[in-house]
Amino acid sequence: MDKHAQISLEFLIYLAISAISLLFILSIYIEGTSELNSSVNNAYLGSFVSAINSNMNYYESNVQLYVPKSICNCTSSNEYLSCAYEKFKLYGNLSITKEICLNSGSIETMDLYYSNGKYMLYSD
Repeated sequence: MDKHAQISLEFLIYLAISAISLLFILSIYIEGTSELNSSVNNAYLGSFVSAINSNMNYYESNVQLYVPKSICNCTSSNEYLSCAYEKFKLYGNLSITKEICLNSGSIETMDLYYSNGKYMLYSD
């Protein structure tokens, strides 16, 4: 093998190692940001559920709270709010209307009503 071919081969090996290292670092970064986003969403949802639970003692209340965007992917049934892989315990049976998603991601004034054994959450 001549000297020029050997230098080209070494360059290709270094290039391959660099590319693999870059892909490895990129995958770690993507996984880390995904876990961070998940943790932040769970914190927002936990705060949302806590605010709702504290107002479930009243038959009718007006609540001002931050409505996380991830609430649009949640379902509520049998005193639980289920969101992706998390379940949040509610103090009562809650029904969330789809209009809540329209203004999610901001602080909203919500109406919480109790009727026929179920709490209903509406966006003003």
